[in-house]
Amino acid sequence: MSFADKNPVAIAKLMGDIGGDGHSILPPQWLNAHVDETLHDLIEPMIGEHKSNFSHPKLTIFKEGYPVESLVGVRALDIQFKIAQDLGLKEVVDEALEKVGRGYQAECLSRGILKSL
Repeated sequence: MSFADKNPVAIAKLMGDIGGDGHSILPPQWLNAHVDETLHDLIEPMIGEHKSNFSHPKLTIFKEGYPVESLVGVRALDIQFKIAQDLGLKEVVDEALEKVGRGYQAECLSRGILKSL
């Protein structure tokens, strides 16, 4: 099963909620509250522990404004790449990979995914 087999309305809602967010690590509680249950089977395996690298602020994970050692969840950007790949949007994925910065990548993916639905 892939996102290509899922309800486009559920995917569109998820893309609307994520939008151009290429930075957030979405915790399981957020997913349970905001993601259609029909998508959980594809997103839950992507959940894992993400660790901070305190050598640089861009590599450090923050929660409520404070640096943390780690956070359990799934990166919003990883969900967007997975959806685009599952939908066969190679040109959108390639364009996103050419972007510098996770926010620009997320905006590109979100726009491409929504356009294809």
